[in-house]
Amino acid sequence: TLALADFKLSNNNVFELPGGGDGLAVGIEGRRETFIDDREPRLDGTITFTNAVNGDFFGSDVVGSSPSPDTNGNREVFSAFAEALVPVVSPDMGIPLVNELEVQLAARFENFSDAGSAFVPRAAVAWRPIRDILLRGAYSQGFRAPNLVQVNDLGTTRSNSITQVVECVAEIIQGIEESVDDCGTQGTIDFRSGGPDLEPEDTESLNFGIVLTPSFIPGLTITADYWRVKQEGLVGIFGSGNNLALDLLLRLNGESNPNVIRDAPDQEQLDLYAGTGILPAGDIDRILNPSTNLDQRTSEGADFSALYEFGTGFGDFDLEFNAARLIGLEQSAGPRADRIFTELQPALEQIPQLSPEDIGALLPFGFGELIEIDGRPKWRFVARAAWESGPVRVNFFGRYVGQVFDPGATQNQTLEFFPVDHWFTFYLGVRYRIENDTALDGTSIRFGVNNVTTEA
Repeated sequence: TLALADFKLSNNNVFELPGGGDGLAVGIEGRRETFIDDREPRLDGTITFTNAVNGDFFGSDVVGSSPSPDTNGNREVFSAFAEALVPVVSPDMGIPLVNELEVQLAARFENFSDAGSAFVPRAAVAWRPIRDILLRGAYSQGFRAPNLVQVNDLGTTRSNSITQVVECVAEIIQGIEESVDDCGTQGTIDFRSGGPDLEPEDTESLNFGIVLTPSFIPGLTITADYWRVKQEGLVGIFGSGNNLALDLLLRLNGESNPNVIRDAPDQEQLDLYAGTGILPAGDIDRILNPSTNLDQRTSEGADFSALYEFGTGFGDFDLEFNAARLIGLEQSAGPRADRIFTELQPALEQIPQLSPEDIGALLPFGFGELIEIDGRPKWRFVARAAWESGPVRVNFFGRYVGQVFDPGATQNQTLEFFPVDHWFTFYLGVRYRIENDTALDGTSIRFGVNNVTTEA
């Protein structure tokens, strides 16, 4: 539920400046957010199941579903904002190379009863040196508060199939298994809980660009923009795979990961680890994955567009092109993750029984430069063309997506990800609109072909 009360004032002409009237908006807001997730008794652990044959206990009474306890929480939020639009120079002032200049200043403050507070400013400038050219730029900070589930979840268990990498490496060293693929996977309990000490994610954005509207070509608009976004304290879970990779690294150094809860090793397990250089490990009881402020991500790119609308003696034309270029996308690991991305590979390379394929399978993924990885191509573009004359309209639409690499598997020896080729899809459509004095007047008939080039 959401209860909200606010008070706002705005005036687009608080006082007069040489460039025009100054606009101002201010406001305050208070709200209360409440979250209740009351699950079915067979799911929330109220009704459990015990196997009458072997005595195995399950926290849920639903086949294939881990127990998910009831969750609830609430928060109070107070916020205040102010925004001003300042017209510094107007066309009437006749200043050379400053046809028009506007400045926007804004700030917002929010205080969360359960996640701290945040103050975020914004400043933007729009400058027309001449009527046909607009230069624009903006700097802003932002935040995203963790949601109520991330803060208040008392704990939800999930059973995931995952490779037990510590045991797997020991078995390869002892000659029990030949490769990581032979180790297979086992069901492992993943215990996910909220983080009462979570803080808001912080964002810093910078963008600037140009807009061209040449008066000698009516109907044409061309834009180009550069943007850069830096995010810190991203909220998430460390992940079972990363926890086990960290546990392996620590056990190679005589330590262990406290978030991997294990039973004490029995004699068979002690024998397995003897002489491997790995601290003996017992069976995994569960892996703790609380929500926490993790990593930093910096992304930058450029966007381009062109729109041209014009009429002729044989119909009206509408042409549009939009392109996006991803210049950089770097994910920086937090303190815990940084160790497995900098220290694990050198440690594994010291184990002669591990092949390059084994090392590649054991290394975690998701940090560093991620351009062209997992659905993030360098280039995307869409193009559209339409012709209309009377009741007939013909549309053409094309979409291009650049090459990416699939991180789901690596190539033998090189350990490189498998490439996924770029692709282009094309759409063709025709519309006929009935225009007469019958009951069908205004009815449209459409015919279209999706993916004319039959590319996936």
